[in-house]
Amino acid sequence: MKYIIYTPALIVMTLIYSKAYPQDILKERAEAALISDFQSVVNNNVVNLTWVVKKEINPSVFQIDRSLDGVNYIPIAEKKGFPSALDAHYYWNDYSPPAGKVIYRIVKTSNGVEVLSEKKEVQVPGKDHNYLLMDIYAILQK
Repeated sequence: MKYIIYTPALIVMTLIYSKAYPQDILKERAEAALISDFQSVVNNNVVNLTWVVKKEINPSVFQIDRSLDGVNYIPIAEKKGFPSALDAHYYWNDYSPPAGKVIYRIVKTSNGVEVLSEKKEVQVPGKDHNYLLMDIYAILQK
């Protein structure tokens, strides 16, 4: 699995902590920041997203992003996290996904640091809602 952490603040924080904390504590804190076991499944045209955060130290906010091309993402939901000494399991359902290829990711924000999950692609069956609206509009115009 590949995780992307894109913040200079985390690098600076790690360098400062590395002088004061043993490596096992640093490793535990780094692992707590990561989103693991991110899954996406289509079930009756509903996309079920699940993910795990290990030993969450600080409260977090999870932003669920959706994309049709894997480059441009739109935030579609937000879920509050909770601190836990155990693995925290989260879920969210997309009840109105567009048909076709859809890509999801989770953005975890905790103490101003953002961590991206891996991307998950699903194929949603059915007619694209945009085409359906265009068909109805065309009928009304006749």
